Amino acid sequence: MQSQSHLATVVESYLDLRDKPICMVCIDCKGVPDSLDLIQVGTLIGVFVIDCVTIGAGAVCQALKPLLESSVALKVFHDVHKAALALAMHGKVKVRNVLDTQLAAEHLWGDLHLSFDALLFKIGQQNHPTKRAMKHEMQHDSSLWSKRPLPKEFIEYAALDLITLQATLPAVQHELGDMHSVLVQASGLRVASSLVNDGTRSICFDIANGFAPSSIELMTLTRPGDIAELQNVVLEDQADEMVELLPEHINQSLIRSAIQNKNNLADLSDVIMDTGRSPQCWFGPTRMILSEMTVSSDDIGFVTARIGGFGTDNRAGLDGKLHRISAMRDRNRDISGLTMRVGRCVRGVANMIFDVLLGTDKSVLILGEPGSGKTTIVREATRVLAERHNVVVVDTSNEIAGDGAIPHQCIGLARRMMVPSLEEQSAVMIECVQNHTPHIMVIDEIGRPKEVNAARTVKQRGVRLIASAHGDLRRLLRNSELRGLVGGVESVTLGDAMAKQEASRRQAGTGEHYNISKVKAQRCGEPTFDIVIEIRRGVHYEWRVTHDVSKAVDAILDGQRYLTQRRTLDKDTNGVSLELIAV
Repeated sequence: MQSQSHLATVVESYLDLRDKPICMVCIDCKGVPDSLDLIQVGTLIGVFVIDCVTIGAGAVCQALKPLLESSVALKVFHDVHKAALALAMHGKVKVRNVLDTQLAAEHLWGDLHLSFDALLFKIGQQNHPTKRAMKHEMQHDSSLWSKRPLPKEFIEYAALDLITLQATLPAVQHELGDMHSVLVQASGLRVASSLVNDGTRSICFDIANGFAPSSIELMTLTRPGDIAELQNVVLEDQADEMVELLPEHINQSLIRSAIQNKNNLADLSDVIMDTGRSPQCWFGPTRMILSEMTVSSDDIGFVTARIGGFGTDNRAGLDGKLHRISAMRDRNRDISGLTMRVGRCVRGVANMIFDVLLGTDKSVLILGEPGSGKTTIVREATRVLAERHNVVVVDTSNEIAGDGAIPHQCIGLARRMMVPSLEEQSAVMIECVQNHTPHIMVIDEIGRPKEVNAARTVKQRGVRLIASAHGDLRRLLRNSELRGLVGGVESVTLGDAMAKQEASRRQAGTGEHYNISKVKAQRCGEPTFDIVIEIRRGVHYEWRVTHDVSKAVDAILDGQRYLTQRRTLDKDTNGVSLELIAV
């Protein structure tokens, strides 16, 4: 591992080579992007592992800056995203003239996330035994690189990264042929994109490949005509229509408070009226008290007289609108409180899951807390799918398509079956399959065992499902009534030998101590929903997409993390970014 006095050797090795026709330098970084703990540099004279913690990341980067920013020397990385961001953040270096071997692998084999180990396999090479032995430990604790003194085996591991990368280059270049210069140009675009997207991957959707996610830099330079055009994100909420339902003194207080606090009615989520208490509203995560004057029974009556009747689930709506009004009742069944939720249609919100909706026939479950925007996503997914398929919405409480005989235009060409009460939702789901032959069935919320069983029956009859439920994947597995949606859970008893083996396996995977247990939880069936999308309240344009629910559930039950995609949508530019994370 090199100290500051050895940095000149690396730079000089570059200076000796820069006038030659071909000069390639392999680069890797550890601890990125939050820190920059090591920089490994592989040149023709050797591999240098440079300690950025001891020397200082800024000093190291400044010494290497002539090399990293050279337009002559070609810098070879595998997956340059986070390294490029870290070099810019910690060293004020913008790396230039780059070849990203992961981008090259995507061009050659169509795999967006091809790991370095997988690249080695593709070109007929194997990883070094030392790297294979230490790989699991390194992947599960990135902070290991910041500890000092750094063990010798860690330094060897870091050096082997570069040695192996150097060994792969001839085979990769041979495969690329005339595309080499195009891949260098695409890699440069990737570096620039990483700096504005926090080190995440910018993607588009490849029409010719079933809307598969692809690196936008590569598609832009090679097949721009196959990039799916994404719709602009447009919010249609009509919150003013719901505000007009309020009594005059509450209506004016809400408008006045919104102006004073610089809130936009487009951000209004709920208005709450409880008899004998001050009215209040929510703008996103912020509560606002609207008036010192308390809500009277006449105020409650003023609102209820202007809306349709309440169903058995104590919900009502407005004809042709998406807003929902829910009633609280006292012990005499009189209405004592109202929760008025703004219904929204957000065109283009499904941009970041085009591949999930249009490139597969898999069933999709959207998970999130109340008020996180599940129904908004379901509406837009319904509209997108209905342009190509026969889609029927099983609409409990008219939650998805609004009140009235004619469904709201937000669901496009989809049809809608109304569900009179919660108790009948499962029966209407079965009726829909039997009578209307849908390709896809959409259900806003599955919350009871009968609906779980009905969803399984619908799936078994060959109908694709798009649905939502409360919680996240881990919490869903703790919900005994709903976990059947993702395969269910059963307990099995292990023998002594198997129990010891299981405890040892878990300890090896996490580094934590596990007591020997003879009872193990495991998935008891195939999931009804193949893909899970997890969203959070207040974070509208960042979702987690898990493509292999079976594998994720098995990992959770084993006490492990599972791999998922964090996708982000820039609603101003329509840019979609993607990052693989373990949660």
